[in-house]
Amino acid sequence: MSRSCWPRSFHLSYPHVFVADDGIYMVPEELSGRLRAALSGQEFPYDLQFAGKLLSGGYYVDSSPFMHDGSWYMFAETGRGTDDTLRLYSADSLPGPWREHPRSPIVSGDARLSRPAGRVLAGHKPTLRFRARLLNGYGLAVRALEITRLTRNDYQEQLSLTLADSSAPADKAGTPAGMHHIDVVSMADGIWLAAVDGWDKATLRHRASPPTQAHYFNSLAECSAPAPTVS
Repeated sequence: MSRSCWPRSFHLSYPHVFVADDGIYMVPEELSGRLRAALSGQEFPYDLQFAGKLLSGGYYVDSSPFMHDGSWYMFAETGRGTDDTLRLYSADSLPGPWREHPRSPIVSGDARLSRPAGRVLAGHKPTLRFRARLLNGYGLAVRALEITRLTRNDYQEQLSLTLADSSAPADKAGTPAGMHHIDVVSMADGIWLAAVDGWDKATLRHRASPPTQAHYFNSLAECSAPAPTVS
């Protein structure tokens, strides 16, 4: 029997979960003009409680906080109705105060590169952020971008590799031909796990329009590569 871990009467999505110094946190998308962090006690995820407000007064989608070189950073898509603007925020600690980065917006007017598609792969080389391409459809592709420089005053990135793209031919049924989200985590003994939200072309054989969320599948891929590499 399924059990709701955190029932609420308002919109919740993109449950970005991560470990900070004092516990397990989740920063969910609320579409409410605010962005809050929730903290779990001993029974994650059933005892989550809001722990504080990170941002307010804006439109924050798929917010992805992460730590890099001793500072906290966070990407958030802020283009209401356009999905074409990616902003970057920074803070000394998770509770904040959070301030917009001097180089923000990182992306403006480009729905191919603005929407976060999973946690930032920080703490390893290369540092990667994932983006979902929403131009002309939902979840058509996920691409990794390498963050080549990130400080409190500077930001640089470059395109890296495409993980799934609806324009590419599928090699077999079940192979992701399109993707909306990927969550990559490092486990013990050099094992990497990736949870993927995507779709394959076999499910769309008789459809002429782009996929909807109802046609997605979730999968879990495991590999034993020592670390992600950039091609």
